[in-house]
Amino acid sequence: MPKIATSMAASPAISKLDFLKRLTFAERVVIETASETSAEIRVVKESLRLSEEIRLDDPEMVAGLELYARKGLISEERKNEILNG
Repeated sequence: MPKIATSMAASPAISKLDFLKRLTFAERVVIETASETSAEIRVVKESLRLSEEIRLDDPEMVAGLELYARKGLISEERKNEILNG
């Protein structure tokens, strides 16, 4: 049986450092401070910390940024900028 070629577009993935660089210093400080009192923020941070790479289309990662926006840690506009580079 002949093999059928399948085309799967590569998922946008970046290093953890490149992801952190998408956040401003002030945003990183606000997120770090919020993680001291919010289990939800700590869970998102831990998921990012343990990831080999950051996949920008990963629903869990997107949900984490949406959580940051809902909590007022970043704006909705910044969430989109972070996701889209």
